[in-house]
Amino acid sequence: MKILLLQGPLGSFFQVLGNQLIQQQHTVYKIDFNGGDQSWPIKGHNQAFQGQRHDWQEYLHQHIALWSIDMIICFGDCRFYHRQAALLCQKLKLAFWVLEEGYIRPDFITLEAGGVNAYSPLYPIAQQLSEQALPEEVDSGSDNLIIGKTFIKRAYFASRYHIIRALKTKHFTHYINHRPWNLRQEAFSWLKGGIIKLLQKRPDHQLMALLRQTTADIFFVPLQVSEDFQIRQHSDLNSVIDMIHQVMSSFSQHAPKNALLVLKHHPMDRGFVNYKTHINLLIQKYQLQGRVHYAYELPLPPLYPLLTGVITINSTVGLSALHHNVPTCCLGRALYHLKGLTHQGSLNDFWTTQAPVSPDLYKNLHAALRQYSQINGSFFKQQESTVNMIIARMLATQSIAIHSPRSLLTKKTINV
Repeated sequence: MKILLLQGPLGSFFQVLGNQLIQQQHTVYKIDFNGGDQSWPIKGHNQAFQGQRHDWQEYLHQHIALWSIDMIICFGDCRFYHRQAALLCQKLKLAFWVLEEGYIRPDFITLEAGGVNAYSPLYPIAQQLSEQALPEEVDSGSDNLIIGKTFIKRAYFASRYHIIRALKTKHFTHYINHRPWNLRQEAFSWLKGGIIKLLQKRPDHQLMALLRQTTADIFFVPLQVSEDFQIRQHSDLNSVIDMIHQVMSSFSQHAPKNALLVLKHHPMDRGFVNYKTHINLLIQKYQLQGRVHYAYELPLPPLYPLLTGVITINSTVGLSALHHNVPTCCLGRALYHLKGLTHQGSLNDFWTTQAPVSPDLYKNLHAALRQYSQINGSFFKQQESTVNMIIARMLATQSIAIHSPRSLLTKKTINV
């Protein structure tokens, strides 16, 4: 089989994946879009794309034909280059596999044919999946690999990637980066984020004590990464700030007068953006003094039992909240935004009437996600074992392209 790798997660994961595929007698090509991508070459064919945005689709089409590509693999399906590749694969009836961070956290990554999140082949049939239990012989509950913390590995990979990307900028002047920050901004922001983490431990500990003592309703809003494609592609909101405005406006008008609202900053965004000024202005505007709190380091597992509800765009925290039977309101398009699981009414109604979570529907959906889209592994640790599981999953279903989501569900496994 002839396989093309596009951009992977920061680090050596696609190098390990490509070399393992080569070892299994596949022909592998890798296209690099910047110097950082070139940091981890494969033993196969490495090629740099240095053209402009409007050159990319024709370039890719030509090389798919030149190399007789059977399959494309990438990390994330919303970056410009990957979105164009997805559309081209759909047109050419080529297998298009997407890797992403796990829907289920921690210790899982996502692997799907055709797309992820609202582009997932499971998205149109998620309701049916939640309403039918998997047969015991295909229940995926046996995955038990514990990865552990990956921050040091992530930091090393990110530092190496961004430094080499910056050094080779002149060779890739037309590269379109999905992140808006340069090397100096990235470095400064991660350093700033570490300081914020330390400074916020005590205030957040005090907030947690307050939340444990109150008898008021508590609503929790996990903020997503500011440049998250989940917001840009899979919601009708313009930004995280847009979401904050919408939630706080609705809260001020429709929530019980003693209810509390807790917004938590995303841990990967600590040093890059700060919403405190916007939140304080809205507190003043809507006279919400003492009722709205902005946190950084609140631990989620002990927080869930205290909550009346969670409001999210489409964060994986929503799936975690459902796991803990916390009523959840989605403002975007999420795989788990389903009748019987999440609130189906408006945000204005959610403050006073929360739809309960069906444990059976959640159990079925969770099992289906693990069976059809999740790999018990990591992009940063235990890479070889993770790669082997990915290859086995892809090759076992390599005839599945992206024609019909139902093609993922065989009669042997589940009848939808």
